[in-house]
This record gives sequence, C-alpha cells and structure tokens, in this order.
Amino acid sequence: LPELERDLAVAWYYGLVDYNPAKLIAAYRSALALDPDNTIALNNLAGQLSAERRWAEAETLATRATQVDSSGFYYDNLIEAKIGLGHLADARATADQWEKVAPAPFLNFHRAAIAASEGDYAGSERYLHALQRAAQGSPGLQALAAELLARASERRGKLAEATQHIRDEMELEEARGLPQEYLNAAANLAEFEISYRSRPAAGG
Repeated sequence: LPELERDLAVAWYYGLVDYNPAKLIAAYRSALALDPDNTIALNNLAGQLSAERRWAEAETLATRATQVDSSGFYYDNLIEAKIGLGHLADARATADQWEKVAPAPFLNFHRAAIAASEGDYAGSERYLHALQRAAQGSPGLQALAAELLARASERRGKLAEATQHIRDEMELEEARGLPQEYLNAAANLAEFEISYRSRPAAGG
C-alpha cells in the first residue's frame, strides 16, 4: 500500500479491531504529515481526541476539516469540541452554519446539548423531541432520542415518563436486532427502578 493508505489502514485497525488509542492517534498524525488536508484523518482524529476530552486539539482538527470540505458531516466533531471547551456561543453559530450547509436531524442533538450546558433544560428537551420526530426513518436516532429523553424526564422528576422512554428504547433496540444494546437499556431500566421505585418513602 502507499504510505498514506497504510497509515489510514493502521488507524482503522487500532480503532475498530484491536483498540489502541495511542497507536490510532499516531497513525492519523502520520497520515496528516503526508496529507494535511486528508479529511478522514482530520475528522477521525478529532473524534478520538474529543473522546479523550482533548477539546482544543480536536477543535483545531475539526475546524480544518470543515475548511477543506464544507459538507455537514464534518461539523459534528467541531460542535462537540466547542461545547467541551465551553464556547457555547461558537457552538451555536457552528450549528447554524451546519444547518445552512446541509440540514440534518442530528443537529437537534447538538442544540439540545448546547441548551443543557446553558441550564436551559426545557429548551434542551424540546430539541430532543424534535430529534425524535425527525428520526422516524432512523431507528438508531430514535433509540438515542428515547435514551436522552429518559434522562431529561428523570431530571424533572417525571419517573413514569422516564420509564416509558427507556421501554421505548428497549423496543427499538430489539427491533434493530441489537441484543447488547437492548440489554444495556434493560440494565438502565433495572437500575432506574431500584434507585427510584424501590426507594422507601421519606420518613418511612
């Protein structure tokens, strides 16, 4: 393989087959040394650095990716990095730019995260409901919306509502044929019920 393709293949291997963050990062950095505008390396390295909460580095790489290719796909990591840095006005402006370039249902996820980071939980929940409505053709996004809505309902003390959202998530994961995701949701439901429904009444 040509050196650039080899670096990308190595990064893919250490990202998905034999997970090793240090080797993944090294491979993508090597790829960028050969081709600084390679959007695969820019985007995936930004995602890995965000996962490690290295927000400033992720922001720099994600910004470069959007400069090379303005497709909406590359705004995802940029918004996440800006939220991580606490640059919420910049994150909102970036979301607005993404909407102009290529509107996508997932934008509601980021808008919900921005609103929650600002303490606007009602606004965050409205965006999550918008995500749920826009995701009717995507069971994966529907499941994500159900999971996040469960957390939002729990935060507001709406326990029955939260339980129903978790059950919706379980149903979606079962329909998708993802037993591990179904079991994860079931475990969340069990933990939720232990924490709240089995809690003795105050003073009891």
